[in-house]
Amino acid sequence: GEGEGKDGFKVGELPGHVRVDELVCVVHGIGTKFETYHRNVKNLYGAYREIMEKIFPDVKFNAEFVAAHWKGALIDLDTHQTFMDLVPHLDEKNPLRDFVVDKVSDFLYYSNSRFRKYIQREVVRQLNDLYAGFLTRHKDFKGGVSIFAHSLGSVIMYDVLSRMTTDDRRVLRSEGICLDFDVRVLFTVGSPLGQFINLDANTDKQFTTIDKLPFRVVNLFHPNDPVALRLEPLLNCAYVYERPVMVPYWWTMDRHHSNLKWLGNIWGSNAAKAKGKADEDEQNKEDTCLAYVELPNKTRYKRIDYALQVVNAFEEVSTSYSALKAHTDYWNSRDTILLVLTILMEAHVPNKNVDVSHLRESMIMMSSLTKDVLGPTLDEIEGSKPSANNAPPVPSIQDPAAAS
Repeated sequence: GEGEGKDGFKVGELPGHVRVDELVCVVHGIGTKFETYHRNVKNLYGAYREIMEKIFPDVKFNAEFVAAHWKGALIDLDTHQTFMDLVPHLDEKNPLRDFVVDKVSDFLYYSNSRFRKYIQREVVRQLNDLYAGFLTRHKDFKGGVSIFAHSLGSVIMYDVLSRMTTDDRRVLRSEGICLDFDVRVLFTVGSPLGQFINLDANTDKQFTTIDKLPFRVVNLFHPNDPVALRLEPLLNCAYVYERPVMVPYWWTMDRHHSNLKWLGNIWGSNAAKAKGKADEDEQNKEDTCLAYVELPNKTRYKRIDYALQVVNAFEEVSTSYSALKAHTDYWNSRDTILLVLTILMEAHVPNKNVDVSHLRESMIMMSSLTKDVLGPTLDEIEGSKPSANNAPPVPSIQDPAAAS
């Protein structure tokens, strides 16, 4: 089911008797109208359902999505009405100017300290209301809460969460800028947060001790997104030259051994064992590089920067076209949700050292969807060479639409 109100809304509401493992709170970025945002969150939820059904059908994990819409609170302000009166309105429409005004005005509001607090209060109010409503339906909720924040929304949420870490919460509650729940993971998606941190000395100092924050930061971007920035070089200048972790294409999850290794690195799996002692040290170096970033205090923190791959050749040759759509493609991207789910499910997997055999059924099922040749069998991954007769059969998959 789904519900909506004037501002915050929920999508994919689960019945009260169904266990929810993760509540995902979504926060939008600049210039997002309610209708567009509602459609985007529904698309995000649809991608979640598809990835669970086709990639992880044998993993028991339930998530519910709620979303805050702070743009509406700005539109209702008298200040905003005056601002719109200042925009020249001639006989001919100017779509480009209207587009720029709609987007840039949100950045202007957030750069002003008075309106920054107003926006933060509005987001916190909506998320707290949505969380309270969620608890009335799931009174025994023992799962985690994560934030999926797009564009400027990621800056808003990082500011709120970092203040909750350093400031007295009683003071924050009096200001209306304190969440009623703890956050486990902050996903910054298509985010300019890096430059906001770079410009603020206090925020920059706090970010360099990111391992002390009570929440994990995961930064996802499309290579052609003109707004999105990296975060890891703020922690270690060597990571200017270190590639971000590339998110695999969701529809090729059983085509390459490297994709099993991807799940292994995120979940702490032994899915990709080295075949011989000679390769072991090099393999361990590669896995460590994929999984961790070294902080200024020489401690290791899980990798922060993750990048989507360019989907088609047209995006590669037409960067202008890609730049226009890359900043909003996250809402429809199955690869985006693949990363989100892989990280969220880590805390809910009973045995963190998951063997690849736990995932094999999902991988085989995925290969039948793509109509491709199976990847290496479990025995081949672990170093032996079975005959073709020992390859596991590929189960058929019933079309969910046909089943309903």
